Amino acid sequence: MLKKCKWDETHIFDSREKHCCNFLCKKCYLEVYLTYASLFTIDEFEENIDFIKRQKDLILSKDLSEADKSICQMLGEDTLVKINLFEQMYG
Repeated sequence: MLKKCKWDETHIFDSREKHCCNFLCKKCYLEVYLTYASLFTIDEFEENIDFIKRQKDLILSKDLSEADKSICQMLGEDTLVKINLFEQMYG
């Protein structure tokens, strides 16, 4: 059965494929979820997927300070998203 990926609805995958979740295509599981796995279980990620996408869009659309630019260059842009998500959830 073909399903749309919840992270990127342009991605279609066969739900009979055996990988670790049933709402993300394998590519998004590997490239997106595993990036956030230190903050979220797979169930928490599914519950918060829209919030995570909004936070990622918000961070990537704003003008970054020099410190934030350095973080992005050294550790990747998702690090800023994770910091922001952590602050939003626990701060």
